[in-house]
Amino acid sequence: GNLIERGRTEFVVSSDNHLCQVVQIPHSQLYPHKDVRAIASVNDNGATVAPAVWIKRATYNELELCVRRQRMERTHHKLHVDWMLYHNAPVGSQTGSVTISPFGARTVCQKVLVQRFGKTPNVLATVNATAVLGGYDAVAVFVEDVSLSSFQLCVSELRMYSGIHRNVSVNWLAFVGELDGLAGESGTIGFFVSSSRIAFATCKWQTFSKVYATRPRVIVTPYFSIRSRFCYHRPPITWTENVTRHGFSSCVAHLLALCYPSRIVRVSWLAIAEACPAGWVQLNGQCHKVVDGCHSFSDAGLICKTLNAKSRVAVAQDYAHNAFIGRLAPRPWIVVRHSAFSHFGVGQRARDSVCQFITTSARGHVWQNDNCLNCHSVVCQAGMLCACNSQAFMLTMHSMLVADIDECSSGTHNCHANATCTDTADGFQCRCNGPAFVGNGTHCKLDHCAAYTHNCHAKATCTTLKNSIGYNCTCMGPRYVGNGTHCGECPTWHSMRQFSTLINSTVMMVCRFG
Repeated sequence: GNLIERGRTEFVVSSDNHLCQVVQIPHSQLYPHKDVRAIASVNDNGATVAPAVWIKRATYNELELCVRRQRMERTHHKLHVDWMLYHNAPVGSQTGSVTISPFGARTVCQKVLVQRFGKTPNVLATVNATAVLGGYDAVAVFVEDVSLSSFQLCVSELRMYSGIHRNVSVNWLAFVGELDGLAGESGTIGFFVSSSRIAFATCKWQTFSKVYATRPRVIVTPYFSIRSRFCYHRPPITWTENVTRHGFSSCVAHLLALCYPSRIVRVSWLAIAEACPAGWVQLNGQCHKVVDGCHSFSDAGLICKTLNAKSRVAVAQDYAHNAFIGRLAPRPWIVVRHSAFSHFGVGQRARDSVCQFITTSARGHVWQNDNCLNCHSVVCQAGMLCACNSQAFMLTMHSMLVADIDECSSGTHNCHANATCTDTADGFQCRCNGPAFVGNGTHCKLDHCAAYTHNCHAKATCTTLKNSIGYNCTCMGPRYVGNGTHCGECPTWHSMRQFSTLINSTVMMVCRFG
């Protein structure tokens, strides 16, 4: 499966030019011996103009993030950084890291070749810099010339020249649509940046196509469609604001004067859903929680049930899952089932009235027999025993582990004023108040025909147009003719084979006889 850690880290930014913070990742599902890549962006609330973020160090259980503010409305201000750590690219995506040659007060770009995508991909990128020169400057990254098989990664110092930048690399992730294992969504947002708006932020609201159980993490990266070949332009800075379960604001700003009058800037964005509640860690559609202390096997099962009725002592499904459980806690109990997967230590086998725990050996994390009354660590597991990645499953799994929230009663739903909200186990449903109102529940329109608010004649048929934009009135021919709002009855002279026109004060009717 895809081993991915995600999170949101709070910074309290003061008058310092930049601030770095080390984030500890307890019970990390990542491997200690494998390279770790990090992607991140700033989630602000508007008090800091054009905040930038870069990665100073990333390991399987520790991440050092740095932020730099450009202008602040107050001395002390909180902002957040949304981040994601991973080893390999999720299914359907491509990833890598590019080392940028030493550079100074100019923009440097490097072309990246990828296996051809079926559609133009979104590209996320984050600078990885071990040091910031003199503490005065930072490096920003943006993307240019995105095509099906290549793109340009560009870096530039944010404000002032402070020497040659060295040891700078860029982590990138290219993908189309949703990323396997994240249960989120992605897209692009277009901005028209004018030279008259330099150093001012422009923000746009983006509505999610899904409703999430908790606020997702949102990562953004700016890109230009076509590179300006005749100037070393300064980088656009992007960040997010006001992230909710239903959407977010994407913001972009240019910090220095442009050598062109205006430009279209696009922002690639990725929403990463939180599969498990706080205190639980996720792997392959399952949530896991480490219980404090050590317990007997029978007590372990009862403890897991007290956490949640559908929780149990962990069951290893394959080698990766088994190693993941073994890394979460020292020598934890494991439930052994008679299946295709087995990983007993040397000389060990399943026996009745004997329980098993995971221990470390030359063969990795193996199973060892022990008395069920002895004391071991406990890892509880909840969720479906399959690698389910759909949003519906993630919401269901989350609702299994946390107390149900009635969005309808609390008023946190997004149903239309002419819709009815119904609370469900995994969220809520919106239904338009039919038959008078039709739609998807979040947008409802009046169906004039069903509501009898039309002005069709009594001898006419009312037909609702597509998307409920309006309606048509049609006289019930051939006996009744007219424009639909006025219908008249044709004379009953069936023996005549001719057209006759009857005219009254409101409508002209054409009747056919014979």
